[in-house]
Amino acid sequence: MTFTTALLLIQAVASGAMCGIIWFVQAVHYPLFARIGGDERGFAGENQRRTGSVVIPFMFLEGATAAALAWAPPLNIPPLMAGAGLVAVVILWLSTAFVQMPLHARLAREGHAPDAVARLVRSNWLRTILWTLRAVLAAWMLHAAATGPSLSATDYRATALEALAAAAGARRNTPWPVGELVST
Repeated sequence: MTFTTALLLIQAVASGAMCGIIWFVQAVHYPLFARIGGDERGFAGENQRRTGSVVIPFMFLEGATAAALAWAPPLNIPPLMAGAGLVAVVILWLSTAFVQMPLHARLAREGHAPDAVARLVRSNWLRTILWTLRAVLAAWMLHAAATGPSLSATDYRATALEALAAAAGARRNTPWPVGELVST
């Protein structure tokens, strides 16, 4: 397995896991918060602690792989698609940090707050949609890299030499042998 394949596989697993988790949270977990009554600050705090231990590793892996793939998109992955994946991760992290986490902190501080629970459910739709799109994009990237044309070792060397020759300003029929690889 190549390093790039491993990155794409890790990204697909992390994005797929977060997609499944967020749909569970959106459809089951957050709506059940509305059924909690009274002063349940302990529940909210424990919920945050336990949830973090599940999602933080996947979020970290997803973010790291999205950044690496956007920095150096693999063959068959358009840079725009790799960049879009990273932008989605950034938006997800910003929403988590500046919308969901403050609402969870409020529930841990004040106990049951129906308006905070309602806002949590409503605002989480952005993350639900984005993580669904991220999972689809990650699966597509893995598929595109696995099924698209690949370069042989000779092709890689020729491509690298062509890039070097182009950077040096080499032209066809120059004394530098690499210039023969570059078409004008």
